[in-house]
Amino acid sequence: ELVLWGWSDSFTLPKKPLPRLGSREEFLVAVRLCRDIGVNVAPFYSIQTVLNRFAERYHVKPGTSSYTYHSELVPMFNPFYMKVEDGAWVDSDNPVWLKDAWETMIEWIDARVPSISYDQFSSKSAPGEKPAMVVMTEKLRARARAIDPQSTFSGESITPGSP
Repeated sequence: ELVLWGWSDSFTLPKKPLPRLGSREEFLVAVRLCRDIGVNVAPFYSIQTVLNRFAERYHVKPGTSSYTYHSELVPMFNPFYMKVEDGAWVDSDNPVWLKDAWETMIEWIDARVPSISYDQFSSKSAPGEKPAMVVMTEKLRARARAIDPQSTFSGESITPGSP
């Protein structure tokens, strides 16, 4: 499996392939060719932190999250002397964000890119309530499995567990 980091602009919705990877159609052909040789492609979706220019859409305050990374920086991740862009956190129960996240992932699932890898899987919810992010993911997975029963899901959990 190829978990495809850097395929689109991080912290933005909707997701579009970066121009250096070709057009949307070329990207879809590449995913199909990978599948034909037995390699599953799972795009990496960085969507719960959004760039500050999108904070107003989700009714959140601009933030200071910086995810600057380059192998030639010291340290490689978030060095104090370098910042590319700031981002704001969007809670997983935000209805506007849920709609945008759903629409972008459905677009790719329906285009036969059914595997998903989440950056920052957070599950905010009220006590006794199933988290909206989990509900959305269950629906996405059902749709993805209907298209490809071998599709996969992975995610970075950042919600603290119970003792």
